[in-house]
Amino acid sequence: AYGVEAASQCYFGKSATKLTLPESAMIAGVLRSPGNYSPYLEPEAAKQRRDLVLQLMAEQGFITQEERTAAAAAGPVKTVGLKSGRDVQAPYFIEYVKALITTQQGADAVYRGGLTVRTTLDAKMQKAAEQAIAGTLNRDGDPSAALVALDAKTGEILAMVGGRDFTSQQFNVAVQGRRQPGSAFKPFVLVTALEQGISPEAPFACGPMTLKVPGSPDWSVTGASGGRTGTMRLREATEDSVNSVFAQLVLKVGADKTVAVADEMGIQTSITPNPAIALGGLEEGVSPLEMAAAYGTLANGGTAISPFGIRQVTGESGDELVVAKPASAAAVDPAVAYLATDILRGVISKGTGTAAAIGRPAAGKTGTTQE
Repeated sequence: AYGVEAASQCYFGKSATKLTLPESAMIAGVLRSPGNYSPYLEPEAAKQRRDLVLQLMAEQGFITQEERTAAAAAGPVKTVGLKSGRDVQAPYFIEYVKALITTQQGADAVYRGGLTVRTTLDAKMQKAAEQAIAGTLNRDGDPSAALVALDAKTGEILAMVGGRDFTSQQFNVAVQGRRQPGSAFKPFVLVTALEQGISPEAPFACGPMTLKVPGSPDWSVTGASGGRTGTMRLREATEDSVNSVFAQLVLKVGADKTVAVADEMGIQTSITPNPAIALGGLEEGVSPLEMAAAYGTLANGGTAISPFGIRQVTGESGDELVVAKPASAAAVDPAVAYLATDILRGVISKGTGTAAAIGRPAAGKTGTTQE
């Protein structure tokens, strides 16, 4: 939206003449960079910007200090979301693209420049993605959800869902959310081990155990399901997601080496290298987009491709302003990528991920976590 009245309707669902002081300050704060200060995309940044506007208004005598304090104490400004009945396809993806272009070209070009934007979105896949989430998490109290589908060979974002309902939640979990990946992080430990020459048939003790960690307290981890003890091959431990095996493995290959592999494969978040990462216990958390890109490296034979959603941007006169040039790099030895993918196929065919079997060859890894 552009223009104060349009922004008022978009953010708060009412006329600008009926805006409260904190609502007015938020709109004033958004003007400088709608992508960076949007209450939909960056709610915390929008609040900080609003509070700055209130401070400046008080300093310049437009409001009293008491009014400024009361307005700032109101907490985050609540937006109305999209108007009921408004049909917008892929709203999370649209806002993601809009924010990128605003950063690159400026707000004035985005909202008034007559730009033509060609994206990578596949409408059929996007519809299927939205239906998959809406059809599964459709009860009050169900958790939020996010989904990203990439073309592993090109890096194109084909589908993106950032939450259950854009009307009530504009925060894009697919891109902005930093969540604990749980056991979905184990493939990075697996790839590190394979790169170091550890065989998928190597045996490991699979029962519950307490491990010594240099410079840290002892580490107690659970074992294989069903109370199984003895030894288990690494391949089977991956299929069954056995914590004790991967705890031993990360201590063997090194948490720092695992972080380096994850970074090369596509994890952009700076991860603290401690052994708990083997079980998904990250201090920082990662986004679904990062995880999809990193897994895509295996699907692409070890070559990492930076994900992108914008193919081309042209100006009003037809001049080309942006054209996609996704970066690619050899991240994993092709033989290691093939072997890791083969092991991860077992997760879906007979391991913890059988519910994801879709009647065609597929590889993946399950992961759960809770606060």
